[in-house]
Amino acid sequence: MVKHCSYGTCKSDSRYPEKLMGAKFIPFPKPKSDLEKCLRWISCCRRPHAQLNVDKITKHTYVCSKHFISLDGPSDEYPDPCDAQTGELHRARRKIIYLSQQSESDDLNSKTSSTSTDDSPDSHAMECCLTTQTTSNPVIDSSCQTEEELFSSMDVLSWVAQVRKLEEENDRLRQEIRQRGKVSDAACQTERDTNFTAEEVSKSKIKNLFEFYTGLSYSRFLMLLVFLFPSCENPIIYEDKRKETHIDKFPLSQQLFMYLCRLRNALNVKDLAFRFNIKVQTVSTVINGVAKYMYLRLGSLSYWPHRNTIIGIMPESYKHDFPNCLAILDCTELKTEKPSSLKQQSVLFRLQIIQYIKSSCCL
Repeated sequence: MVKHCSYGTCKSDSRYPEKLMGAKFIPFPKPKSDLEKCLRWISCCRRPHAQLNVDKITKHTYVCSKHFISLDGPSDEYPDPCDAQTGELHRARRKIIYLSQQSESDDLNSKTSSTSTDDSPDSHAMECCLTTQTTSNPVIDSSCQTEEELFSSMDVLSWVAQVRKLEEENDRLRQEIRQRGKVSDAACQTERDTNFTAEEVSKSKIKNLFEFYTGLSYSRFLMLLVFLFPSCENPIIYEDKRKETHIDKFPLSQQLFMYLCRLRNALNVKDLAFRFNIKVQTVSTVINGVAKYMYLRLGSLSYWPHRNTIIGIMPESYKHDFPNCLAILDCTELKTEKPSSLKQQSVLFRLQIIQYIKSSCCL
């Protein structure tokens, strides 16, 4: 039996094991055995109700382990897949411990504490009995209650961006302390030119100045910086093989900020060289390197909207006739002369024209 993944827009198929990358298929919880868990998984998959609901769950319904925190599938701490829309992970709630009635437990505790010591085996046995008794009106132990922590991927990126911002501010303060005792024209020139930075522009009193230069807000700029450069090492490969000291001392945040200024406002290379106090050749080298690196990092992202968004804006006539249609591919036919060579005819395709009951070659 062919196994398909029922999660979101996932297309995992058991017929193509090379695309699974070590993942395996986890059977979907059955409504008869565990209805609550089944409903949680259906909610996490985020598929339309017509495609995935309680009535659609069978023994051949699966979710691949790519969507769990581990490739081994669900764990005791994270028994459910991540949310297909927000990426949230829900921790498992701890089991509730039932105690006997409060009055009886208080009486027993007072009796055992007065008749036995803490180290006696009878006291330990009595405590074990107290924790295992249950009644119809349970008392929930407050020490076993834990709040469920939900962190989305956007929250994590925001926190990492704040940490990166604090690290950059720390480095900047260290450099200022080192240069505090140096009073020279070169130091004054460097201090004047370093004012045009992403952080200084974001603190400007002019409204939306950072968005004017880059097209992004400062918080989104930091999130993009963390996504492109998760580590402190510079992964950009520059075309210029010469070892330029300006590029080594040029922070990655400044390189990305300069590239966005160039892209947004089409600033001249000489203008950028003056603003950032670097060579004109360095500006060209940095812009070309950042552009190619961003193509590699952002080119792998999917720009298709979610299937729920497409179905939501679909015309009513299409919803009635084609409820699962998410894309339409069309082409244009250009009529050409029929070549005499059979090899050239095979390159073209033949379009049957019913009106004239004959065929013609088209591109």
